Amino acid sequence: MFGAVAALVLGADVVKTEGLDFSLLDPKPFAIASFVLLPGIAAFTIAVVLERLLVVEPWSRRSLTVVLALATLVLNVFLVVIAVVAGAAVALRRMPLVARAVNGIGRITVPIALAMLATLAGIDLWRDATEIL
Repeated sequence: MFGAVAALVLGADVVKTEGLDFSLLDPKPFAIASFVLLPGIAAFTIAVVLERLLVVEPWSRRSLTVVLALATLVLNVFLVVIAVVAGAAVALRRMPLVARAVNGIGRITVPIALAMLATLAGIDLWRDATEIL
């Protein structure tokens, strides 16, 4: 689902009628498909890699800890947000009743929100793509 949403949202953001890319690139269907599929494939790959890594506790190995620490330095702008989310995740893990409630709500609201976002982006992408073609 993450790959499909990323393909639609980023594709809708890039594929614009006023953009220079689509007046210069030919064939136009291939250019549009490339700008939609590449972010989708990248997001799908990220999701698969993260799912594979989730079986390992992040701070259980020293080498993985070093890699994660370096990655947070690269994301310095978002370090505060990441720390708050990580703190909330640790706090929820210690409160099973609250964690179950949040998990139950998240299982319903997150897919609905992603579906709505993907639908709106898909409509925008469709309009721009048909105008370009």
